[in-house]
Amino acid sequence: VWLTLTFALLVVLAWFGIPLLRDQILFTPNPPLPELLPTIPLIETTPPESVQAAPQTVNVVIGESIAAQNGSNPEGLIVLAMSDGPFIHLFAFHPTQLPLSRLTNHPWDDLHPAISPDGSRIAYTSRRNGYWDIYIFDLRDNSLIRVTDTPEYDGWPTWSPDGLWLAYETYKNGNLDIFIQSLSDLSQSPIPLTTTPAADYSPAWSPLGQEIAFVSDRSGQAEIWTARLDQIGEQYTNISVGVGSPARSPSWSPDGRFLSWGGSFNSSNWVFLWDSSTPQSPPVAAFPGSNAIWSPDGSVVMSRQPDLLQDTLAGFELETKKM
Repeated sequence: VWLTLTFALLVVLAWFGIPLLRDQILFTPNPPLPELLPTIPLIETTPPESVQAAPQTVNVVIGESIAAQNGSNPEGLIVLAMSDGPFIHLFAFHPTQLPLSRLTNHPWDDLHPAISPDGSRIAYTSRRNGYWDIYIFDLRDNSLIRVTDTPEYDGWPTWSPDGLWLAYETYKNGNLDIFIQSLSDLSQSPIPLTTTPAADYSPAWSPLGQEIAFVSDRSGQAEIWTARLDQIGEQYTNISVGVGSPARSPSWSPDGRFLSWGGSFNSSNWVFLWDSSTPQSPPVAAFPGSNAIWSPDGSVVMSRQPDLLQDTLAGFELETKKM
């Protein structure tokens, strides 16, 4: 099914203040889809609503990112942020088992959804209080937790594999950096992962746990770097080393072996792959497209094919590179 899944996305680019809208499409991990579907709630009190989209067409704010989530279930639900009238809201969708269904419906923007490793919670960025903060919605009891509370922009959350931490990008002192927040004790101050004068953003926590990939322009151009969490000192590594720059939207394969990102090759948009099992091998331009997500079992990479008015999301077999 994934090999044949291709649908058109009508892109509506919107820019709000500091954050560049790098909205994510995510596959939910466990629990399995049949267990999750009957209890999908609306994050406020409005009754759940199915959105009838025209065949092959969905009005989506795509911005700069389509990102995958760790440990996805083979029958995973897709959660995405898309334009909904004057605002951006969260929606759920499954190609065969769930029509496009609204999860949030309020007079503010919600974006950057990130599914917890056990599939029970959604971390996301919201402007519900007038500025950008990170919240967690619990699908089990419909509770909402505010993770950050600052006047600065906080966004693009990514979960640690154990679900106990969030890494996110934040705009402090006139610069984008990446911080890590404990979820077991929200009174603890966030831990800075990056503190350079460069812009560091779009974190992606490896499913293996001890590494976070991110975009940084510390070399003079936007490249993919990783930060080791189990090292002190020389913990940062330039992964893309100029390949595909300007790079954007890193995304790990579900097993943590491959790291993908969007970039440029021969003046065209391509998805690049780096194999962590052979770290000295250079990244390769693997698939046409701007950004990528991984199928839940890691066998298919789905990449966004950008166009002026309409984007296509196409699936490519990882092994053969065929569509």
